[in-house]
Amino acid sequence: MIPVQQRSGLSIADLPARASNVDDTRKILGGKRTIWNCTNRYHGSFCRRVEIWWGHRASDARWACDRWSSCCSRNGGCTARRI
Repeated sequence: MIPVQQRSGLSIADLPARASNVDDTRKILGGKRTIWNCTNRYHGSFCRRVEIWWGHRASDARWACDRWSSCCSRNGGCTARRI
């Protein structure tokens, strides 16, 4: 299999910001998705659930939580737990 970067000219880190849409990114990466709960790291409350289609590590999910949830971004960031 040819690495994503060689096929698309993008690194895995670029995909969330650069993909034209979710379907294009899923085609590049084979359609795998993971779902994560975002919990504020300071007050411990649940903020939201995110579904990611790249990376699939806790650090990738934390990035999504902190970028896509105002509860996370304005309150010091979130931790992510795969469900």
